[in-house]
Amino acid sequence: MIATAVAKYLDAQVAGITLSSTAGAGNIFLARMPDTPDEAVAVMPQPGLPALDKTPTDQPVVQVLVRGGKRTPMGGYARARAIYDALHCLDGVLLDDGGDDEVFVIGCTAQQSDPIPLGPDALERPEWSLNFQLTTHSPTTHRPA
Repeated sequence: MIATAVAKYLDAQVAGITLSSTAGAGNIFLARMPDTPDEAVAVMPQPGLPALDKTPTDQPVVQVLVRGGKRTPMGGYARARAIYDALHCLDGVLLDDGGDDEVFVIGCTAQQSDPIPLGPDALERPEWSLNFQLTTHSPTTHRPA
């Protein structure tokens, strides 16, 4: 899944983000934003654009949600900016090389030039959103490499 490959990449590239396969460990999550920990990141797969021809590429979208500590908006914003810096214009890169979620990213473009403030959640923790349009090399039976 593209979201998993992106989460693994962020784990390796952005300070303070940890992906863990152990329940209750880490602070980056796939397709969900749990109640804890306070400072967390969620990588959400989105449907993206349709493939309109037989070119072996897909254009998925990934939304990244960032939650900061209670009543401390700048920490979450700084982490969201670090994620923007890590992903925007990420071109020609193999993510999760040799892993289950290996994908070649032809290009990755942020859909906005700054994280979108979503306001605080019910526990007064500020949240931010970033959206990335990717172009990936994705051959299929009817779209061979």
